[in-house]
Amino acid sequence: RALRDVRHQLKLDSASLQAMPPQGRHGHSHGGRRGWNAQDFVLLSIALTFFMYAGFTLSTSRPSPTREPRETSGPALVALNAAQDDAALRAIPDSLEPTPPPHADSQGGAPLPVKTDLAGHPGDDSSSAKPPAEEVKKAVDKEAGASAPHPPVAAVAAVAAPSEVPAGEKAEMASSTAGQFRNGYYTHPALRVLVLTYDRSKPLARLLKSLEEADYLGDRADLDVWVDVPPSGVVDAAVLSVANEAAWTHGIKKVHVRKKNVGLKTQWIHTWNESIPTGLHADTPEIPIILEDDMEVSKYFWTWLKKGHGKYKMRKEVAALTLQRASLCAANCAELHGGPKREEGYNFWYPLVGSWGYSPKADHWVRFTQQWLPAFEKSGKKPYVEGLTPTSWYKSFEGQKRCPGKRCMWTMLHLKYTSENSDRFTVYARAKGDKTLGANHREGGLHYGKAAGVDHQLVTEWTDPGLEDFPDEPLRLGLDGKENGRDTKI
Repeated sequence: RALRDVRHQLKLDSASLQAMPPQGRHGHSHGGRRGWNAQDFVLLSIALTFFMYAGFTLSTSRPSPTREPRETSGPALVALNAAQDDAALRAIPDSLEPTPPPHADSQGGAPLPVKTDLAGHPGDDSSSAKPPAEEVKKAVDKEAGASAPHPPVAAVAAVAAPSEVPAGEKAEMASSTAGQFRNGYYTHPALRVLVLTYDRSKPLARLLKSLEEADYLGDRADLDVWVDVPPSGVVDAAVLSVANEAAWTHGIKKVHVRKKNVGLKTQWIHTWNESIPTGLHADTPEIPIILEDDMEVSKYFWTWLKKGHGKYKMRKEVAALTLQRASLCAANCAELHGGPKREEGYNFWYPLVGSWGYSPKADHWVRFTQQWLPAFEKSGKKPYVEGLTPTSWYKSFEGQKRCPGKRCMWTMLHLKYTSENSDRFTVYARAKGDKTLGANHREGGLHYGKAAGVDHQLVTEWTDPGLEDFPDEPLRLGLDGKENGRDTKI
């Protein structure tokens, strides 16, 4: 643009020069001394034009200094670290750099604003939008009541030692690191691993070890460990120690400690949304895997999960994928034993949530947890789907005063949702040799009165081509265990 203006100015000055008398063109005064002539004015015009545009370009391209937003895990948590620091970004290997954020301008311009409230839900379209980073900073400042700058944090920060937690005090802690903020927007990992734990330190150590040893194909995977506390509010010291000391070399690791006992249902429903500084949205690009602490994963779980999500991303009837080997035949029928027998492994759809290594799609999880579930619970209705084994379990838990409540089975609510909505299928894998991508050691706890042992052995070699085949029209099992049998749609 500057060059065009200079050329235009030259044409004008050249025309003016031709119109001047000869003595004026050569710049000789009557006294013999050289004065200003047209050529001098042309050169001066060129210089002024050049410096004007050069200065404007520099001033508009120089980034303005901004304070990086401090990370928050939502209104329910107060993060121990309240500042963002580039050290956390430098601590991540280059191979784990995230993909471009979904809210960035498609032409490479400034990030588009995302409207969220403090819980991470989309805001009213009529309100003025602010970039996610500003929203996060505002939320943290309001929650923590602090405006002074905070010291930088490392890529993996430790939570306060158990001895530093006042006895009986229901204080909330969270260990987290600098969030992935670039130019005002949050960049997501390819995979977010959400581990739910309470008071089982040894199973937790086994799970975290298997996760660290898994193959992530060079993708960035962030780890969020969510520790619930007993009614006393005092966190289990052994669990906290295992969570903090576990190695994690695939991305960012965070340890969150609940302020008070919330129960397994809340852990399941809310942790994904609370793990993302800008909240969970239907177009959130990351893939989650939600694991209770008595699980153990195959080294190849991400190989399968990534390909399956990529294949069925646009299939509206698919709600999620699961690492679980199918066993429960929901309509009071015989055990599935993984699904119909075949020589090779294969993948199929089944309209029953697989909670042993569950990986929901973002749009499904938003519809279920943020839209349908609040309205359903407010209605006071029962989540019964008659004729199904889980409904019998739920009624039994009602007699034990476990349901409804924070110790109730969240999967019954999900089954009720899928009975009324089209996004109802979970993708299962049937590996050869009675193997599984996610093994459940069935430790004693809320689900089992005493330990029942591991359900299946893990897939240890990636040699089954059937597990990489996600057909457009896969085998679909009904809730009665039959191919194309009874569906949940009522």
